[in-house]
Amino acid sequence: MTSAGATPEQQDIARAGDQSPGTQLFLFDLPGLVLMAGTMVAAAWFGLSGLVLVAGLVAATGLVARGWAYLSLHAVALSPALSAQRAFPGDEVGFTVEIDNAKILPLSWLEAEISMPAELLPGDDLLGADATGAPCLRFATALGPYRQATLRRLISCRKRGYHRIGAGTLRSSDVFGLFIKTRSFPTGQALVVYPRIYPVSELGLPAYQPLGAARDPRRLFEDPGRPMALRPYTPETPFKAIAWSASARTGELMARQYEPTVSLDTALYLAVDSFAVVDDDLFEMAVSALASIASHELESRRQVGVFANGLQGDGAGAVAVPASRAPGQQTVILERLARLGRSPSEPFRSFLDVTLPATAGRATLAVIARQFDAALLARLRELDQRGRPIVLLQAGPGELPDTSLSCRQLGPLIGGLAP
Repeated sequence: MTSAGATPEQQDIARAGDQSPGTQLFLFDLPGLVLMAGTMVAAAWFGLSGLVLVAGLVAATGLVARGWAYLSLHAVALSPALSAQRAFPGDEVGFTVEIDNAKILPLSWLEAEISMPAELLPGDDLLGADATGAPCLRFATALGPYRQATLRRLISCRKRGYHRIGAGTLRSSDVFGLFIKTRSFPTGQALVVYPRIYPVSELGLPAYQPLGAARDPRRLFEDPGRPMALRPYTPETPFKAIAWSASARTGELMARQYEPTVSLDTALYLAVDSFAVVDDDLFEMAVSALASIASHELESRRQVGVFANGLQGDGAGAVAVPASRAPGQQTVILERLARLGRSPSEPFRSFLDVTLPATAGRATLAVIARQFDAALLARLRELDQRGRPIVLLQAGPGELPDTSLSCRQLGPLIGGLAP
C-alpha cells in the first residue's frame, strides 16, 4: 500500500512495484534471493552441483531482472508536442510523442501514458484512467539501444475551453517482464479551443445590423470602406471617389456613394452569473453568440470590446477586452472567450459598473443574459437615459422583459453546438 504522505513519484514507483509479477513470486523477491544465495552456499558445501546450478539460475534471473528494470528508464526522454496550439470545435489536432532511449540497454516493452481532458479524446483512444483517475491516451512500443520512436495520434477538439495536457508516464520492465518501472514526466502542453462562430442570421438577428441602427447625427460621416451605390459626379466630389470603370461603361463621370455611419464603439457584455442554473449547452450558445456578434462587428469595420464576469480557466480574472478594430482584435477576443469559465468573478451589476469607464462614452452596450432581473433593467435604463444606446439579447426561450429598451431573443443554437 502507498503512504498518504508519499510524493506522486514515490506513489508511482510503489504502484509499479505492486503490479510487478516478480514481487508476487517469493523466489524473485529480496527474501527469496537471499534464500537462493544461502541454498547455493549450502549445496556447494555438500557437493550438490545440480542444486547449486538451479539456485544460481534463479538468483541470477532475479538479480538481472531487478537490475534491468532499475536501469530501464534511465536516459529515456519523453517529448510530447501538439501540431497546433489553437483550434475550433470540430477540428482535429495532431499529437506527437517522441521517446528517446539514449543508452545501450534495449527496452523490449515500453508504455507511454498521457493524461488528457476527455473533451480532447476520441472514443477509441479512451482506454481507461491513469493513476490519478484522469482519462488518458496510451501508446506502446519497443526501443532498441540508442533508438527513438515517434508515436502519433489525432485528438478531437470537442468543446471550447483551455485544455491542459496532463503529465506523461512511462512504464517499462526487464526483458523477462518480472519487474515494472514507472517514471513521470511533465508535459507543459495546453490546447486552446475557440468558441464556434456562426453567421448572425443563425442567431435570429438581422444580418445587416444585428444590434440595430446606432446612429449619432452629431458624428455622421461617409465610411470609404463601405460603398453603397453610384451617383453622378458633382464638382464637390473628391477625386478618389470617382468610379472609373462605371464611368467608362456609362459614358459619363460617376462617383461612388458610401454608406453613412458613425465611429461609435460597441461593447458586448455577457452576464455569466445569469447562467448559473442552466445546462452547459445554453451557456456555450451564449458564448458562441458573443463571439459571433463580435466577429460580425469587426468585419463591418466597427470597433468592438468584449466583457464577461466569468473567471478564465488559466487562472486569470474576468474577461475585459477594450474596444478596438486592430487586426489582432478578433484573436484576442477569441482567446479570452476560449478560457472563459462559468464561475463569476463578481455579480454582473458590479462588474458592469467597474468596466464602464473602459468603454467609450457613447458606446453601444449589448448585454447577453439568460434573464434580466429588475435591478439590472433599472441600471440599464438609467444608462439609456444618460445617452448610452442599450441592446438586450436574451439567450434561450422565455418571455422577453417588459421594458422600453431594445430587446431581442437569440435563436436556439443548441443543436448546432453538438459535437
